Amino acid sequence: MNDAAPSRRWQQAPALGIIFATLVFATLAGCSPSSPQKVAKAPPTASAVETPVAKGSEDRENGMELMQATHAKKKFFVGLFHQDAETLDADLLESLREVAADPKHKAEFQAVDLTLSGQAPVIRKLDLARMPMPVVMVIAPSGAITKTILADEDGDFDLDELDTAFIGPAHAKVLEAFQAGKLVIVDMRALASYAHDPMENVTGIEALFADAEASANLARVNIGAEQAKGSDFFEQFRFGPDFDVALAQGTLIALPCPTALVLAPPGTELGRLTGKVTKDLLLAITAKYAAP
Repeated sequence: MNDAAPSRRWQQAPALGIIFATLVFATLAGCSPSSPQKVAKAPPTASAVETPVAKGSEDRENGMELMQATHAKKKFFVGLFHQDAETLDADLLESLREVAADPKHKAEFQAVDLTLSGQAPVIRKLDLARMPMPVVMVIAPSGAITKTILADEDGDFDLDELDTAFIGPAHAKVLEAFQAGKLVIVDMRALASYAHDPMENVTGIEALFADAEASANLARVNIGAEQAKGSDFFEQFRFGPDFDVALAQGTLIALPCPTALVLAPPGTELGRLTGKVTKDLLLAITAKYAAP
């Protein structure tokens, strides 16, 4: 007997009841026992989303409206996007509902049939036309896609990947910018040890974003102690071995934390400033991304 904790993996499987009923019907109809049996198989996984086919006036599963309603509550949207509800595994659906129902995740789950009418907006928004079906996606209230889980070659979904899907709002803003193809200026002045007048840093960052042309492909994200605490993404950029102690004691001002970070997709650090921040210094770092 294996006592190991079961992994949260689910497979799309044909309904056994349908197979059993088919065999019974064949026997009653007088089929010879030696006749070959035709066992119903799950339909092959679609390689891409077809143009939605209207099914009467049924439109209660409009994916875009469901997602917007969830985000209006400041919650994550956990979606199982599919093209055939009859092939979805009940255990998979229940497991996704349980994940979303966990209070710490602040999320809601919906299965969305993309063959219903009115689904074109959500297909465009999430670029589902290029996704194999079915697919599990988690979308933060900011609109950032924080996790995409595809079935493996056996049709299994590794739901353990959802453990890293529910991120903080600052991290979600960074991902949203990356997904829009932008560089991110992370304003870390709230954590920084000021070598210069803080107002000089404000002036430098705001001067850059006041220049519409220079900042067209940039996004700004401000973070403080609360956003950095417990965030693997932001803590990887910290300075000093005593970060956790200083964070707990409220003495971050004594640590040489960066004043600003410049990040490129998917999270590559282009450069950091630890003191004075000016528009020219920031532009010199962002220029590295365009350099061959």
